[in-house]
Amino acid sequence: MARQLPSTDFELLQFAPTSISATCSPKPQGSISLKNDSTWTHCGGLLDLNSLPPSFYTWANATVNGDLVPHLLPFVTFAHSFLAQNEIHHYWLTVRSSRATTEFDLPRWHTDRDFFGGGGEKVQWKLCTTLLGPGTLFLSDGVRARDVQKKEREEMRRSEAGNHQCQVIRCIGCAGMQEVVRVRLAEKLQEDKVVQAAAGECVFFRVGDESGAMHSEPPSHGDRVFVNVVPGTELELRRLASRWGMEFPRSWSIGVPLNAI
Repeated sequence: MARQLPSTDFELLQFAPTSISATCSPKPQGSISLKNDSTWTHCGGLLDLNSLPPSFYTWANATVNGDLVPHLLPFVTFAHSFLAQNEIHHYWLTVRSSRATTEFDLPRWHTDRDFFGGGGEKVQWKLCTTLLGPGTLFLSDGVRARDVQKKEREEMRRSEAGNHQCQVIRCIGCAGMQEVVRVRLAEKLQEDKVVQAAAGECVFFRVGDESGAMHSEPPSHGDRVFVNVVPGTELELRRLASRWGMEFPRSWSIGVPLNAI
């Protein structure tokens, strides 16, 4: 029987009992720390958790001081069960390591776009958690936040009409407008209630401008390990991999220094 999905734009879900979630605290027994900023990604069917891909261990050994696997498995085990209960057997799984930064001292409130484009076939939501460091920030009143975002974007478009013509994929003008909107949203939403997952919790959240959860990376002045699960059908993921010239299934890492491997 399919598991009923939360009806709200986001919801906190506990994936580990108290005894296990303690391993996600900043200084657990067998704690971990980071050597670099990098990511490991898997695009394909649900992983065999008894035998993770060799590329994962290569990445983890080059990136993490300590054993990441005991921190990762409780969440991924929960995610597999959650997806299977909704008849989903494929995903885009990303584990991202990042060290101290001031980049998100100013919130970057946004909704995620549909990962596959064109509305997708089955799902319009994600799961995420943080294994080390602060959790992602979510705004409690998503309806108000999305309305503020929509108005700020429309005002920016009107003010820039006739002054900006985007002719390249990575447009400096568009990036500048996005930064202005970011600052305005941070100001206008600074009094809104913010929700943040605790150790042993993950977040179910919807995507898209109409019903997506408004969220931001947290201020992070230490090591952080973030995990993101994008569910999809096999066809959706095959098409995406093909569009980017990749084989399917595939597991790979980005950002690991060559001398660290």
